[in-house]
Amino acid sequence: MDLSRKLHNSKAGLRAIMHFDNRWEVVATRLLFRGTGMITYRKNGMEFVIDHHGGDETGTRACLTSPMYRLLIPQMALKGPLTLVDIGSNGGGFPILLSDMGFALRKIVAVEMNPRVFARMQLNLVQNFDAELKLFNCAISGQAGTINADFGRGSTGESISGSLGHSSHGVRRHAAIEAITFDDLIGRSLSENEVVDLCKIDIEGSEYEIFASGSCSSLRRCRNLVIEIHAVAGKKPEQVVSAICDLGFAEIPRPAGGELDVYCFRNLQLS
Repeated sequence: MDLSRKLHNSKAGLRAIMHFDNRWEVVATRLLFRGTGMITYRKNGMEFVIDHHGGDETGTRACLTSPMYRLLIPQMALKGPLTLVDIGSNGGGFPILLSDMGFALRKIVAVEMNPRVFARMQLNLVQNFDAELKLFNCAISGQAGTINADFGRGSTGESISGSLGHSSHGVRRHAAIEAITFDDLIGRSLSENEVVDLCKIDIEGSEYEIFASGSCSSLRRCRNLVIEIHAVAGKKPEQVVSAICDLGFAEIPRPAGGELDVYCFRNLQLS
C-alpha cells in the first residue's frame, strides 16, 4: 500500500473514531498499542468490542459511522419496539445502530457464520440489549446442509461461496457450520403469527443463490427489508430485486447520497 493510501485510510479511521464517546481513549490505544486488536468502544450508553485485527472497523464500526444504513432507515417509517432479523450480522453493528438512532428493540434474530466473529456479536448484543435474543452461528443458504471451511479472525468479505480479505492476524481454524434456509431461520426464531418489523441482509453475494432457491417465502412475514446486493460476475442485481418484488414487496426510492448497492423494500401486504 502506497503512502498516500495509508494516509487516506488513517484520516478516514480517525474521522470514524470521532463519532464515539471514548474517542480519545481509542485514539491513544490505536497510536500507542498497535498490537491490541480488540478495543471497547462506547456510544450513547452502549459498550461494544471492535476487533481491528478482525476487520470490524469496516463492518461493525462502519455500520455505525457510515451513511449506508442511516440514510435508509428513516425511509421505512419504523415504529418500535422492533422485531429485527439481521442476516450477516458481523459484530452486531446494525441493531446497535438502530438503538443509537432511538429505536427500542423487542426481539433480535441475528446470524453470523464465522465462529470468532459470532462470539464478538454475541458479547455485543448480550451486553447492550434486554431484548429477546435468538443468535445463530450458522450460514443462510439455498438449501440445508453443512459448510466445512477454514475461518480467520474475521472478514466482511466472507460468504458461503468463499471469502476475501481474511485477517492476517491469528491462525485460521477449521469449522463445520450448519447451513439453513431463510424459511428455516424464520421457523426456528418466530412464533406462528409473529411478524418481523425489519429484516436486514448482507451476505456478500450469496443473496443470488438464496433468492433463486425458492426457500424465502417467509420473507412475506417481514414488513421491511434492507439488503446489500453485491456485484457478482454473471449476475445482475435485478434478479434479486425481481425475486423480492415477486414476494409482494415494492422498492422504496433510494435517498440522495445513498449507497447504490443497498436497496430498501416495503411489504405491500403488511404496510
